[in-house]
Amino acid sequence: MHQARNTVKQENIDYINRHVTHSYENEAVQGEIWSSEPAPLPAPRSLFANVYQPHQWKFMVNVRDPSCPYYASDVTYKQYELVSKYLDFSGVYPRVIIRENVSNTETLRMTERLSGDALMDAFFRTPNGKSTQHILACFNLKVRRVVRQRNDFYVYINPFPGN
Repeated sequence: MHQARNTVKQENIDYINRHVTHSYENEAVQGEIWSSEPAPLPAPRSLFANVYQPHQWKFMVNVRDPSCPYYASDVTYKQYELVSKYLDFSGVYPRVIIRENVSNTETLRMTERLSGDALMDAFFRTPNGKSTQHILACFNLKVRRVVRQRNDFYVYINPFPGN
């Protein structure tokens, strides 16, 4: 096990603690957490629905209102903290991060028909890839490879922290 690198600003976490609600939505899927910031109906200002399990994280919905004073990586940090304590796997980090059903057209266009290093390089220049890089930095995780299957992206993590 290794320690998360604290690249998250404390004031962002403080804001999340005060304004963002977290709920475990699906009893059938252990580790699934939904986080949102209340706003006028019909939809929340920002919405983050992800699944954290000891060796796999799945990002299903990550929509952030640009006016929010925090980032998706801040919410990921908080969600991981909550779920890993609740399910007793604090300090255990993923071997793979799945960006499920990506809908960002720029990400899909820039990575179309690519594989290997070309895919990895292109992915990390996209909005989804840049967000993933910030999340990786929060936990001091390094990428081994990226694979695309339809609109899902599998980001495989180097099992040796810091390498």
